[in-house]
Amino acid sequence: MLRSSEIRTQILKCCWASSLDAINPKRVIVGALASVVAELPTLGKALLGPGIVYMALNFIPNDEITIGIAVLLAVSSLVLHTVFAITTHRIVMLGSDSVPEWGLRSWSRRETRFAGYVVALVMMLAVLITLAIATQPIGPIIVMVVAVVGGCSLSLVFPAIALEEEFTLGDAWRMAQGHISALILCIWLFPFLLAILAILVAQIPYARPLAALMELVTTILTIATLSVAFSEIRRQQSET
Repeated sequence: MLRSSEIRTQILKCCWASSLDAINPKRVIVGALASVVAELPTLGKALLGPGIVYMALNFIPNDEITIGIAVLLAVSSLVLHTVFAITTHRIVMLGSDSVPEWGLRSWSRRETRFAGYVVALVMMLAVLITLAIATQPIGPIIVMVVAVVGGCSLSLVFPAIALEEEFTLGDAWRMAQGHISALILCIWLFPFLLAILAILVAQIPYARPLAALMELVTTILTIATLSVAFSEIRRQQSET
């Protein structure tokens, strides 16, 4: 049976020729979709537990959230995102045998590093938001551009950590050079459009469960797209 990476490669070869300049956003998005479809049974089993917890957290009434509950939700969200991301990255890039059948069973240095980088990027974003507030009206526009460009570029650190590589934010930034516009389209605009669709569905009466499921699917597709983008950039670097 072909692994998801092999299926994705065959599909991409049939659709577009390789580019030695910048990764092709269409190629990356189609590759991500192909990988998720190819590994859907594996992803379903590995993410079933975290997915149930994620869905349950979405149904906590907003008027019952205290400061203590908010902190607990923040920590839970960080843990869930870490598990989701590492599981999806490994399955998309390494195949179904890269994680236990029913998902991750322990928390290791890999997960700690991943969560640490998530916190670091969130703190950097918080600083940018503070600067935006303090430098109106021009500041918010500049900050938004910096946040999108920096976030899309530095996020390349996460697939590398999932592969257990010694990779830093500096390495991610250097890796992104020449591919920033494509990364923005792949891992910011594409998920943004999917998120808008989920938000619109959430406005429909009694459609909150469907919207939560769509948010879950959007998260998986976003992670898969980042995995494929990382793999494509690395492939092009090896060719040159």
